[in-house]
Amino acid sequence: MRINIAAGEELKKILETKCKDNFVPFNEAMNVGPIYGELFSDEFMKVRSDFHGVSIEEYKTKLRDFLQFFSNLNNYKEVHLFFGNDDFCLKNVSAILMALRQKNYTGMIMRHTVDEYTGEGIKTDIFYM
Repeated sequence: MRINIAAGEELKKILETKCKDNFVPFNEAMNVGPIYGELFSDEFMKVRSDFHGVSIEEYKTKLRDFLQFFSNLNNYKEVHLFFGNDDFCLKNVSAILMALRQKNYTGMIMRHTVDEYTGEGIKTDIFYM
């Protein structure tokens, strides 16, 4: 099985229309605020929710689809990341890759660099974990 992860809600909408496929939004901003502990652990989510000024429940709701994927990681043979090429997106992609490493993900990862306003592809990189 394959999963498509988009840089956020707006890119998710663009890509679902363009690609006629389902996407999971990554609704985090890893380039700001503290990052502590194992990525997406309870400890991590407490630090991040405090930083963003929301409850843990609100934080989990915002990341619900991504966290669901992350908790069922072994169901996916391919992870496709659709992000822009700016510092914000590069930091988010790095965090996702690090989280996949921490969970010992062994599938294929494809990073699709796209224009965040149009969903048009710029390039694709393939990683094997």
